[in-house]
Amino acid sequence: MPGLMKTSRWACILVLVIGVFVLHREVLFRGMVYHNEDAADGYYPSHVAILRALAHGELPTWERGSWAGWPLAVDPYYGLYYPLSGLYAVCGAVRGLGVTIALHSLMAGLAMLWLMRRRKLDWGPALFAAVSLAFGSFMVERIRHIIFAQMMAWLPLILVGVEGYLDERRARWLMLAAAATGMALVCGALPLAPFVVLVVGAYVAARLWAVDRVTRPRVGAWLVAAAGVGGLIAAAQIVPTVAHLPYSPRSLGVDYQFASSYAWPDARYLGLLVAPGMFGGAERGQWFGAFNHWEMAGWYAGALTVLLAPFGLARRRGGRSSVGGPAAIAGELWALGGVAVLGILLAFGDGTPVHRFFFHYVPLYGALRCPVRALVMDLFALPILAAEGIAWLSARAGTRRAAGVVVALACVA
Repeated sequence: MPGLMKTSRWACILVLVIGVFVLHREVLFRGMVYHNEDAADGYYPSHVAILRALAHGELPTWERGSWAGWPLAVDPYYGLYYPLSGLYAVCGAVRGLGVTIALHSLMAGLAMLWLMRRRKLDWGPALFAAVSLAFGSFMVERIRHIIFAQMMAWLPLILVGVEGYLDERRARWLMLAAAATGMALVCGALPLAPFVVLVVGAYVAARLWAVDRVTRPRVGAWLVAAAGVGGLIAAAQIVPTVAHLPYSPRSLGVDYQFASSYAWPDARYLGLLVAPGMFGGAERGQWFGAFNHWEMAGWYAGALTVLLAPFGLARRRGGRSSVGGPAAIAGELWALGGVAVLGILLAFGDGTPVHRFFFHYVPLYGALRCPVRALVMDLFALPILAAEGIAWLSARAGTRRAAGVVVALACVA
């Protein structure tokens, strides 16, 4: 049995590695580069400027070569303090972008695989969740916003740390949760922060509720402390960014109309969750949906993922953790289901009252645009629910064969 477990582990890792190499083969092996709007206009020149300043022994606090000057160090979009931004120095600003997305896609898949194994799922369902997260359309479309893809790689590791601590009460798991939180923040994806807090917070709160009442306050305090340490890790980026906000155009405020732009206009767009090409493709002149393609249709986690996710809620009777017993699994899965529905409601912007409420009462949300970005919660929640759904279906069938078939279909798709 240990030999079989080891073989399964390495087989799953190999699937993820091969998948990354195949998906990004032109950039990794054929000398091509990713060249699109934000990358070409922002990331390439900004990282060149950052590297130039660092080569002169200076922080890039003010870039004189852009507009009337640009405070690069306070702009979170370029991840000055993110350790893995060192890839741009090693590979160059242009080639480094391709290496960065390949690395973080692999990290996202491996981290989700680890999380599912911590949840005591078999290798098949665990691999399904990993494939859904690592190779969904978000990790490709958001090469133009590489910080968003970087953040996605760290979210499962936060929950690995939480699960590990709840199961074992060992400090190393708190350290993992803190480090992953810090990296998720310092990479610069602050525009997604409200949604990340919601989806991770919902999961952790539900898991914490399953802890017995006597130890719950102490366990909760340690988890909050880990989150605080993560914030301190990211303070190098957060503090200057917040300090600069009064001098930013965002200090003028965002009106409701602007904050409601880039939203799904009607219920037909729900179909994009299972058929991202229903309004055409990303090629010039091929998209006939609401502006624009990569905001409207860039949230595909897999049709099988969406279809299997509701079955994950049926796992409420499954046993796994020594912390909360059989009933403990229900809370976090229903919490993930709730935030997934919330993400869809917010994606319609002014089409539902939820967006208006968030605009007025949820911190940071009112300073953002693109309500459809709330679907990032679905991209994280649905793979977990779908993997649990596969486990539930295979348990009902009394065999793992169904799980293997589903995983094989997902990998082919």
